[in-house]
Amino acid sequence: MVARCAGDGAFGPVLVSDNNHAGQCYSFDFTLLFEESIFSIAPCALALPIFALRVLQLRKEHVPWMVSPQRIWRSVTYIAIASIQLALVALWGTGRGVLTRTTLASAILAFLSTLAVLVLSNYNLYRSIRPSATVQAFLLATILLDLPRVRTQWLLDDNTLVARLFTVTFALRVVAVVLESFNAYRDDAIPQQKRRELGLDPESNTVPPEMRQGIIGLTFFSWLNPLFWKGYRKNLTMDDLYAIDPKLEGDVLHARLLKSWNSGMTSSLIKTLYRD
Repeated sequence: MVARCAGDGAFGPVLVSDNNHAGQCYSFDFTLLFEESIFSIAPCALALPIFALRVLQLRKEHVPWMVSPQRIWRSVTYIAIASIQLALVALWGTGRGVLTRTTLASAILAFLSTLAVLVLSNYNLYRSIRPSATVQAFLLATILLDLPRVRTQWLLDDNTLVARLFTVTFALRVVAVVLESFNAYRDDAIPQQKRRELGLDPESNTVPPEMRQGIIGLTFFSWLNPLFWKGYRKNLTMDDLYAIDPKLEGDVLHARLLKSWNSGMTSSLIKTLYRD
């Protein structure tokens, strides 16, 4: 197997083979320094203040209901990820594996980001009926960005232990995305006070499924699958259709449209289309 070219300590972004070793090493890859800087440090540094702002926003919401079993599984997953990341910090801190000048900073930021995700996920679980879009977006982004990083770790010489631990954290983040996509509570577990805040009938035990979707559900319209399956088995009636989000009802949208339209601003049409 052809070895990686030298140059992981340079920003790159790609490995470069010198003239003396042309064709003798594998250069079609990012440098380790580039991957750590752009694929790890940058998204984690950007996400941490966003997580803090989102937690502050959620603190204003009422704490509505009981502890969900989902909270236990999510917390266990994030604690496992953080534990392995802490082990990686210890390994790299003692000189194990292949290091660059950004390796330790990247590992510490990844560890802190996981702790922040744990806090935000639990806050969101208590205060929102919808999965956290912030957490889901961060997990999906880091999974995509870590794909080349996992490959690189396995290609580095004398790096088996670090590569295995890094791969396990990657797999656990995939599990975390799946857990974050599930609804944490049954419809009938949501109290009347929260239903009134959302504009729902406090006497009803149902919630429009669209209101409970995160990024993945809204992107792929997965909440419609039960309706499609029911329509495959029988002719649908009006009673089979889901209720809609109160914010999307015609009279509500009409009022918002008129308010924006009558604002008198030059950009009222753009503002109306953007908001409504």
